[in-house]
Amino acid sequence: MSGVVLYTPGHSLYTDTLMVYGLAYALKDAPGLKVKGLGTHYIVEVDAGLGDVIQLVQDAFEPDISQRSYLGRLLAEKDYLNAYQYVRDSAKFKEYLKKLMKPGHVFEEGKLTRKGGVFKLPLIPMAGKYLHVDLTEKTKYDTKQYVACQGCIALAILGLTKGAIILPFAREKLVVLFAFEGRVDSEYFNNYYEFFESEYRKYESEAESAEEESERSLLRELGLSIDSMPSRTLVYTMVSLMSRELIVGMDSAEARWRALVVRFNTARAVQVRGYQDIELDSLIATLAEIIKISEAKGTGIWDRLREVTLSLLRRARVKSPIAHHAVDSLDALFEFLIGRNLENLYDFARSGYKAFDKKFYASGICEALFSLAC
Repeated sequence: MSGVVLYTPGHSLYTDTLMVYGLAYALKDAPGLKVKGLGTHYIVEVDAGLGDVIQLVQDAFEPDISQRSYLGRLLAEKDYLNAYQYVRDSAKFKEYLKKLMKPGHVFEEGKLTRKGGVFKLPLIPMAGKYLHVDLTEKTKYDTKQYVACQGCIALAILGLTKGAIILPFAREKLVVLFAFEGRVDSEYFNNYYEFFESEYRKYESEAESAEEESERSLLRELGLSIDSMPSRTLVYTMVSLMSRELIVGMDSAEARWRALVVRFNTARAVQVRGYQDIELDSLIATLAEIIKISEAKGTGIWDRLREVTLSLLRRARVKSPIAHHAVDSLDALFEFLIGRNLENLYDFARSGYKAFDKKFYASGICEALFSLAC
């Protein structure tokens, strides 16, 4: 049996990353799954027939997932059902996938045609009237709607529901995607989906007003902190609290990693409030090194680092004049992990000391991290 090679269309890096995570979710257990990121689009290879790919994508759609609380207004039930029904039409979906078997599908649609449906903002935030880039630029864009075929919309919706990391809080949603350039295989995707699907199950099952911090899922912990710290710091915190397997797998992959981060306001109509493209390679490399050292020497330093990070995350959102020191401490910690500058390590300890009113017990962490810079 010959395999299938699919090229994502090239709508935008964000949209194509949604689409590739939707495809990878459907194909994660298929033989020979490999994905190559090229910076503008992705190439998906799998040792399966086109009929098998169609069936696996159909099976990946759950009829009621649009009602999940963490999605909120990011995805209308009508839009999800339209995507679900389109994919269930095997003949139409097969013709669409055939178009993806060669590069350049974007030139058949987008704003170059009036055919198809409309890409909503959660699927292509760059089409918004105003786009805030990394909180430093505000660019006015043409307000015309971005038109795409139903197949692209369906795969992007599958990626939003199955592959995006969505941090919900009140009227804000932070959507995070791990984009990459280079090659990854099914091992990465399996580790990724295993970790975040587990976190979503915890989020859905826990009481929204859980009193005990130990009862909260990572997604709720991060969501509660959306208004307490910059998105960049929040993403670095999330990465540092991921599973060992996922971090080490990302480090060992032949790929360069970045986080695409969009802040949406969903109070009424969905609006884009910020977009950031955050480099992750250096942070992931250092975290993977700490994990390997901790396991080799049995020091437990990795677990202790996670405990300190989570404590600072919680401290940063308390109603206290000293809470901002916790954000400063986290920022300095991540700057050290990225650049290994000892001055940042000192700032981490100093700000943490202030944040916890002189009760910041991190000497063991500092000693272990100091050795990374030597």
